Formats: sequence, C-alpha cells, structure tokens
Amino acid sequence: MLALGLAVALFVFAIPAITTRNQTAIQQGAATLSEGSAVDRAHDIARSGPILLPDQAGGQRDILLQHLGASPGEGWYAFDARKPGRPRSCTLRWNAAARHFDDPCGGASVPADGSGLVHYKVTVTRDGELVIDLNPNDETSGGGAGGTTTSSSSTSSTVHMTGTTP
Repeated sequence: MLALGLAVALFVFAIPAITTRNQTAIQQGAATLSEGSAVDRAHDIARSGPILLPDQAGGQRDILLQHLGASPGEGWYAFDARKPGRPRSCTLRWNAAARHFDDPCGGASVPADGSGLVHYKVTVTRDGELVIDLNPNDETSGGGAGGTTTSSSSTSSTVHMTGTTP
C-alpha cells in the first residue's frame, strides 16, 4: 500500500515538476518588439531595403519591416514575410528596381506596403523608438499613410518570457 502511494505521488507531483521546469512560456497579450531608433531603422531600410525580422520563438511568423514615409516618424509597415500557408523557403524578396516584393515560389508580386498580407501595428514613441505590436491587426492592408501610430508615451512594453532555461 505504501509503495502504491509513493508511485501515485511520483506521477502526480514529481514528474510534472521535472518536465515543466525547463520550459519557456511566452505570455499572450500585448507582446511588442522594440526595433530601436526609428531614425536608424529608416536609414537602414533606405540603404539596404526592408528588414526581415525572424520569428524569435523559432516558429513560422517572420515579419518584414518596411518604411515608406517622408520622415522617420511616419510611413512604417510591418507584415508577414510570406503569403499565407507558404513555407520559409517562400519568404518574400525585395526587388529594389521594381519597388515591390517578389514571391520566390512563383506567386504574384506583393506591393511595397505588404497589401494583402497580415499586418502588425507599428508605433513610434515620443522618444523616437520604433515598436511593433506582435498581435496581428484585423486589416490586411497598411492604409494610405502607413501603419504607423505616434505614441504620446515615452515608454513601451516588451515580450515577457517566464521560466528557466537548461
């Protein structure tokens, strides 16, 4: 009877504690990604083209960051780097001469603002920091003036991770 009680205790308490100890959880909600200075990123994009932001969790949600505004405070777009259902090998490629994205898997080109793809809200804080909300917008178009919001706040939140790593 004692051995049965110990076996039950082992399965109920010890094994779940061991298997969850080294897991990392990403908190859902208003997760954001700070990309630093809007001025610096605007210069980077003007020089080298849109920035590919690989999914930090190792998943399939890579994002392209694009700047089409007249100033670093406006005209920002963040959107999925692939058409829906496409593998990573189909990540869109910037065609600077044509000013659009080419689909390497034979699909139609995508406009510079990522129209038709899932977009993410981009905010430039009062301090000039560029922040991307990682929760997809309901819209699939960046709109006429760009997907940028100017924040009156000088602070931003970040992706919070809990747990321990091995």
